[in-house]
Amino acid sequence: MRAGIPLALLFVAGLVALFWQPLASDPLPRPRIPDYSLEEIKEVYRKQERLEAEVQHALFFHAELERAKTALWTGKWTLAQAAETLLPLALNHPRYLSSLRQLSLERSDLRRIARNLLDHLSVDLENGRPQASSEILIELECQLDTLPPA
Repeated sequence: MRAGIPLALLFVAGLVALFWQPLASDPLPRPRIPDYSLEEIKEVYRKQERLEAEVQHALFFHAELERAKTALWTGKWTLAQAAETLLPLALNHPRYLSSLRQLSLERSDLRRIARNLLDHLSVDLENGRPQASSEILIELECQLDTLPPA
């Protein structure tokens, strides 16, 4: 019985400590919830839709780029056909053409895309893509000279 009273007091003290709430009015600072207007909320949704559309254009472009590379490696397309197929899609890509324009000294977007395709094919060859061969790459590089300069 003598041990029961101290244990009971210890148990009650533990419960009090467990459920104790500070008496301060607001112990933790809470972040301010911003007051957005309806127009600001609509603008956020419009921006989200624009970004999602850009992502879809980029994904579609890269899928077509892979299809063009496969067609080039298998000999189904010429370099000009691949570049002409990718050009309208590149116009909708958010950053592809602007990056090529900064990197390439070519005058026409068609030649920039063709040169970029050759760079992609060169990387495929280095990475051991199954259809890749140096003979096909050399033949495609010769086709670059047949494209119009501007």
